[in-house]
Amino acid sequence: MFQNQAILLESLSGTASGENSGIAAINAAGGDSLTLSNVSGSTVTLNNEAGGPQKSVSASIFLLKVGPTVKPDPVLADVNAAQDKIQMDAAIRASALGLDLTVYDDLDEWAQSHVLFGLLVNKPDLGYLTTDYLQQLLNYQVVLAQKTVNPNSVYVQAGATGGDGSMAAPFGTIPDGIAAVCPGGNVFIMSGDYPITSQITVNKNGISLSGKPGNKLLMKAQITPMLITGRDVTVENLNFTSDIAYLGVFIEAAANGAVLRNNDIYGPPNPNVVNRGILLDDNRTGIIVDSNYIHSLVQGIAVASGVQGTINNNHIEETQTGIIVYSGSMIFVGNYWSGTKNTYDIGLMRSIAGNYQVDQLSANNNNAKVQIF
Repeated sequence: MFQNQAILLESLSGTASGENSGIAAINAAGGDSLTLSNVSGSTVTLNNEAGGPQKSVSASIFLLKVGPTVKPDPVLADVNAAQDKIQMDAAIRASALGLDLTVYDDLDEWAQSHVLFGLLVNKPDLGYLTTDYLQQLLNYQVVLAQKTVNPNSVYVQAGATGGDGSMAAPFGTIPDGIAAVCPGGNVFIMSGDYPITSQITVNKNGISLSGKPGNKLLMKAQITPMLITGRDVTVENLNFTSDIAYLGVFIEAAANGAVLRNNDIYGPPNPNVVNRGILLDDNRTGIIVDSNYIHSLVQGIAVASGVQGTINNNHIEETQTGIIVYSGSMIFVGNYWSGTKNTYDIGLMRSIAGNYQVDQLSANNNNAKVQIF
């Protein structure tokens, strides 16, 4: 049933059989438009239980009473006045409404846009009358958005099977998400453990891999778990570790414009195994390594020859060398060291030591212990 072109959630009965199935009682105001729609897989013969001359009809309306026009709750004035998605988003966030936006806020921007569009086009002619009904329709639009496949926003959930990449039916592996996402899109990695036994290659330009709380990428073989070959890739909010200490590196940036931020990268420590958190490959430009927590490794960040970019605000501890620079032209600011100390915070190869003022480099990075090798 539709009331002023807005679907009535209480009238959705799903699959039913027998007499009086799918009956819904509603309150309607004078001037409201009521529309009925019934879909069946085959011919269905139904009686008009409300009375009247028509028989064998699929639905009917029985009016018990028509009362005076009901006015919307004044607290919904901004919602009912909203003309576009920006205005609607601002209106539903008003604290006076008390709407539960928890799931809505967890949607990506594209999905939120679909929800807001649904609220606008389904707004009754008289406006939303109550916050309860607005909440019901909001929840319904959220469910629709979660079920919609968007190649620019792909979801991955550890252990999921048979998914299509939507929030409601995510893929089960990160490579599946990368394969499905469009260049420039986002792969959202939900909570759960992701065992990695073969390399994940991030080969699409401009995509982002964004972790949700509770994710863990668990390296279980002597491989580089994540190799970035696409330009302008962002990897953020992911947790990398391994079951044992493996020789190698967790993330290798082998393309220009890589952004690595807010990741937690750690071993188990083993002084006899040279493992690294991040390796920046030769001659890469536009690299940003920012606000990562890197610990319990032999080397935190390794900078190869000719790399240009910034390494800022990273927390690095419990390593032999927090940042090791073989060559390149990097800017280091705000990196810090606490907890279990590093043997050396920053290491410079002697061939490039002249490129840096060691005292200033130390001061810019919270009194880093700088060693020239």
